[in-house]
Amino acid sequence: MALDINEIDEDEVEQVRKMAQLGENITDVEVSDEGEYSVFVDSTNVLSVSYDKTTQQLMVSFHSGYDYVYFDVPYQTYYAMIYSGSVGSFVWTTLHGRYDYVRM
Repeated sequence: MALDINEIDEDEVEQVRKMAQLGENITDVEVSDEGEYSVFVDSTNVLSVSYDKTTQQLMVSFHSGYDYVYFDVPYQTYYAMIYSGSVGSFVWTTLHGRYDYVRM
């Protein structure tokens, strides 16, 4: 989906652009009509991640087809994951055991 700057504020638009330009792991960024981000990453295990700032829920979609939602994840943790050297390793070493989650 194309980024519609009329539907989200300019700070968010700039942040998405910055993520796409600076993140070595980032292959694409999509913004839903609700303003939620799906960040597609270059990873052998992880397909994409999405984050909801309001609920602090982090969704991780795997190439295997499974989706996991992690709860009460601070934005800084999400941001660190996007820019980590390995998104898949970050999920395993930082998210598992630290945050509650459900498999969708």
